[in-house]
Amino acid sequence: MIVKKELPDKIAQQLNKAGFGHVVKYIKKIETNNMSLAQMLTKSEIVKADLIRECEQHENDIRDLECIKFTRFNDDECWIFQDDGEDYLESLVCPVVLSKDKLIDLLSYREQFRNQQQTQPDNVNNVNNTHTGDRDI
Repeated sequence: MIVKKELPDKIAQQLNKAGFGHVVKYIKKIETNNMSLAQMLTKSEIVKADLIRECEQHENDIRDLECIKFTRFNDDECWIFQDDGEDYLESLVCPVVLSKDKLIDLLSYREQFRNQQQTQPDNVNNVNNTHTGDRDI
């Protein structure tokens, strides 16, 4: 709390008449500096309050994101697969949850791969097995 107290004019006049004008000037200068500091303090408190609100919002955002990335499913921790390049599945020791669309894509790719493997002739699959590795130069 800022207390603003000024030197009353009556006392300032008495001090000037008594030969203490330099003291009155010094007090007025301190009062001016005090008002300036009070304004700066008020602005700082506003900025501080804004920063606190912003930090609280960031903390809430972080909690929300953590809930999205790592959540519970049937009372068991699980990883929500986002397919954003940050899914390091080989390090997980919990179930992974996929969206329906991502699972459909994966199953479709698997089916395409199987069909491609079945349609390739056997000699293409066995090329490396028939080559002896010796070359005539």
